[in-house]
Amino acid sequence: MLTENLALNKPAVQSSTFTSVVNFSAVLAVDGNTDQRAARNSCARTNFDPIVWWRVDLQATRNIYSIKVFYRNDSDQHGCSKDFVYGKNCDRPCPDNCLGRECHIVTGYCQECIDGRQGQQCDKCNDGFFGPNCTTHCSEFCNNVTCDSSTGECLFGCAAGFTGLQCNTRCIGGNYGENCSSDCGHCVRGKMCDHVSGLCEGGCAEGYKGQICKTPCSHGEYGKNCSQRCSSNCLNGEICNPFYGRCISCTPGWKGLLCKEGRF
Repeated sequence: MLTENLALNKPAVQSSTFTSVVNFSAVLAVDGNTDQRAARNSCARTNFDPIVWWRVDLQATRNIYSIKVFYRNDSDQHGCSKDFVYGKNCDRPCPDNCLGRECHIVTGYCQECIDGRQGQQCDKCNDGFFGPNCTTHCSEFCNNVTCDSSTGECLFGCAAGFTGLQCNTRCIGGNYGENCSSDCGHCVRGKMCDHVSGLCEGGCAEGYKGQICKTPCSHGEYGKNCSQRCSSNCLNGEICNPFYGRCISCTPGWKGLLCKEGRF
């Protein structure tokens, strides 16, 4: 990949300049001379102040891909003399997943990650992936489709209708909804409800109504989906059985379980 030194020979300043027979001007950091020995008049240096800074003016708004700093490499060096290391003693290797194995010499944070990785040290998979090479998709039933980079465990729980660490198991045994924590209602003929919504295919069993068949019939109703009305011939206007419509007893002149058969 072709690169351009955007800072080359641009105006540079620093918080202070170390006084010495050697020139340590700020502009020496961008003069194109990468000799890392201070005695060659090729390095910028500040005084030993608590807070120091160095600045270059690129004289335009530019897109920067990476920054390369050549630290001193002599008996009075500051920084690491070797590439791809960091830490107080420059003895810790940069993370493998840093692009080009380049990292911050103090923190070890990557400047950029290899494909498929993210995080300060590029130790996490991109969202939606997990595994040794970050190539395995998280379960589509993970909430936010986000999972642990190593195990694939869904970090924010499962979508409705699924359970398990990786949310790959459908609700079973008459359960539905988020974390499969809700019980199915009274579906017709004992059928299981939809594992996601809890809806009963085919409607409700006798004595119940509503979308998820958990609402008992109101007074005067009975049967599947509570779609039938109790007979007006139940004795003293008593409410019939909500499942099958049976009256406890009938008014005079009527007979049968539903009190719909005339005696005469």
